[in-house]
Amino acid sequence: MKRFVQPSTARQFNHVQELLERMDFGKVDIKDLGTIDFRLPEDDPRTWLALTGSTHPSRPRIGIGAPVWSVKDWVGYVYPAGTPNKDFLTEYAKQFNSIELNSTHYGTPDSETIKRWRDSTPDGFKFNVKFLQEISHRFPLGADLKLVT
Repeated sequence: MKRFVQPSTARQFNHVQELLERMDFGKVDIKDLGTIDFRLPEDDPRTWLALTGSTHPSRPRIGIGAPVWSVKDWVGYVYPAGTPNKDFLTEYAKQFNSIELNSTHYGTPDSETIKRWRDSTPDGFKFNVKFLQEISHRFPLGADLKLVT
């Protein structure tokens, strides 16, 4: 597996990319070792806010859910008997407080769909969104930066 070394400047990016292409499963030629900037980037200022935020460690919020809500076989078990497909998410959100949103892995939903999902769930319901597959599977990170900018 190739290791991504975060460059400290944009100028170093191409050099690091060239080194990464020559690396074999995280190994680099010893003569190139001194040219790699292994420093970690500075913490984002919001890191401290997140670490000292309102959620107390003794009372974590745990999300319980499934990867989908559109399972017809759940009618009569998870959903009340006779629940129409259009009400599956509403009924799902009565049983669970989160969902792994798999559909975003295959495409970006339009804003109307997102609003409909939001309006079908109670406040506090969490949609755990998967990365688009073009980012997570098809390209090594950094190979197609226009997808994430």
